[in-house]
Amino acid sequence: MYNRKPPFEDGFFPMKRIGSDDRDMVDLKQLAQMIWRRRNLIILSTLVFGVLAYVLVSQITPTYSAESKVMLDPRKSQVTIGEDVVSDLDINDQLVLSEAAVIKSNLLIEEVIAEIGFSGLAILDPAHQPPGLKDRVKTVARGLGLMKTPEPPTPEQALRSKIETLVYVIRKNLSVRREGKSFVISITAKTESPQLSALLAQTIAEKYIEQQLENRQNVAKQATAWIEERLKILRKELEEAQAAGVRSRMANLQADGTSLQAISQQLFELTTKLSEAQGDRTIAEASLNQLEVIVAEQGVRKAGTLLTSPQLEVLNAERVKLTIEDGVWARNYDAEHPSRKRLRSQIDVIEAEMVAEVEKIIEQKKGEVQLAQARERSIQSNMEQMQQRMIAISTNELDQEELQRKVNSARLAYEQLLNRLTETRSQEQLQKADARIIEQATVPGSPSAPKPKLIAVLGAMLGMAVGFGATFYLGFASKSYRSEDDIEADTGLPVLASLQAGEWDNPVDSYLDVMYAPNSEYAERIRQLRTSVLMHLPAGKTQKILVTSSTPDEGKTTTTLNLAAMIAKTGKSVILVDCDLRRSGLAAQFGWDMKFGLSDYLERACDLDQAVYSDTHMPFDILTSNGAHAQTVDALGQDKLAEIMDLLEQSYDVIIIDSPPVLAVADGLMLARAVDSLVFVVRWNETPKQAVKKALGMLGDARARPSGLVFNMVDPKEYLTEFVGGYAYEE
Repeated sequence: MYNRKPPFEDGFFPMKRIGSDDRDMVDLKQLAQMIWRRRNLIILSTLVFGVLAYVLVSQITPTYSAESKVMLDPRKSQVTIGEDVVSDLDINDQLVLSEAAVIKSNLLIEEVIAEIGFSGLAILDPAHQPPGLKDRVKTVARGLGLMKTPEPPTPEQALRSKIETLVYVIRKNLSVRREGKSFVISITAKTESPQLSALLAQTIAEKYIEQQLENRQNVAKQATAWIEERLKILRKELEEAQAAGVRSRMANLQADGTSLQAISQQLFELTTKLSEAQGDRTIAEASLNQLEVIVAEQGVRKAGTLLTSPQLEVLNAERVKLTIEDGVWARNYDAEHPSRKRLRSQIDVIEAEMVAEVEKIIEQKKGEVQLAQARERSIQSNMEQMQQRMIAISTNELDQEELQRKVNSARLAYEQLLNRLTETRSQEQLQKADARIIEQATVPGSPSAPKPKLIAVLGAMLGMAVGFGATFYLGFASKSYRSEDDIEADTGLPVLASLQAGEWDNPVDSYLDVMYAPNSEYAERIRQLRTSVLMHLPAGKTQKILVTSSTPDEGKTTTTLNLAAMIAKTGKSVILVDCDLRRSGLAAQFGWDMKFGLSDYLERACDLDQAVYSDTHMPFDILTSNGAHAQTVDALGQDKLAEIMDLLEQSYDVIIIDSPPVLAVADGLMLARAVDSLVFVVRWNETPKQAVKKALGMLGDARARPSGLVFNMVDPKEYLTEFVGGYAYEE
């Protein structure tokens, strides 16, 4: 019996359910049900955050915002002739942003402070406000001697510190922004006083316009003064340039004895002669090079046959004649014949004369090349001399032209600057700002911040988000299993049945519900479990089923009891064996008056048939202990278990064993090796995932793989109802 292979080694393994491995799939209906169940949490979070935000914002001092607007004017009006001393703005995105930064600069804000005065800005001065917590702490620390009292500032330092403080406060509460893609800049001042907000926004806009106009006028005045100084310098430069030009012309007339045109004509003629000489030299060199190549590659004798000269033609003809005659003799006589030797000697003499003639021609060619090169060098030397003279004359003339250009340039610059002076004096009075105020700041009638209603709505939205976040966290961040898909994907085992939680106080109430309400939804799920377990067990022999779990209190005993009852209804003889000797409580819960039990049989106090208990109201027999008997645990070993199974197989069709939890004691691992099918119970939303995985790992090490899982104590409101749909038998 104990050598039987586990079910998974016999090739049996129940098929996984379709879709069980799609762990990323979101069930929208289940998600909506989860949100609806925790709707009170979401509503409470929304109300708490909304009310809290409203209360906190109501404590904040209201502030008022006033707005003025200026527009950068791209239109240009031309009053004077000529270019403006100060050009108008070429308006683009970068310029608009730059002008917005100018409006918020500390220089402009200091002018605004000077315009309004310290008394008008007293509400912004921190010195007129109650000391904050940081200031009070510093005061106490100085009183206790923990901090050194700073030296009082000088009047100038105090004034400067006050101005810088006001600049910081104004800039902090000042908003300068561009309206869309227009040329309009909006200036918004925010203070606790509506009148001061309007005064600040309007004064900043006016000071910006005044500053623009003042800057343009100052630039025009500076330009006029600069032009006047520059005119004095240009007048002196013009006079000096004219005197230098006169002196240069006199010196050139004395130094040059000819004109640049005559020199140019002579240089042109020499250039023509140089081209001819270079051509002659190139031809001579090419002829010589060709002859030298022939001599080097084919020899002097071959060169003699290729060259044309009277002497070479005579010698070549004589050589051909002797060669022909030698050929005639060669028909009948060999090379040692006296006549052929004589002809060979004459041919050698002629060839020697041809070599001498070729060498003579080569020397003549070399002489021609040297002569052409000498003629070319002579012409080049004459050209260089002419070029030097031409450069000297050209330089003198260029110097003269340069002096004249300086005179003309100085005169033109003087005249232009003189005209520009007249224009700048006129433009000093015609400057206008590049921007204008298009909207005056008005005193606001209501505070701009805070907005309690808006903040309350935002707080409520935040609270709703927190409520939804808590809902999703509680729903998805569980460390236990909440769906069949999750547990099947993690364990690789199918869920044989999902049993809902009932309003039972003990296994007895659950058993009575199954027996006396056989058409209830819970009873149907037990039938499903019965079918899933029995359909894969071999027929014709006793079927042994073990029900276990990873930890206590997962409903294992209740499931075992109801499964035994449901199998017994099929007509099979069934016995339930309670092997949890440490916590056996069935006898006490059902009120059985048992004389003997399993523990008595293990202690050899009775026979096995005496230990089996039969209840007339139950369709199956029970083999359990009368209470806890921890001292007999060690007596249930493999041999004893094999003996019990052999005896029970003779009388029963199905043996169902209630095993202790796998992680609690080691008995379950031994029992798992002795059965045909192992059912593993997991409590919905309660059993830790790590406990399930560890228990299954221990069973795997013991080579006992469960046939499937039972998802127990499922909340019917969260699970199962969408699949069952309220199906039941009609009454």
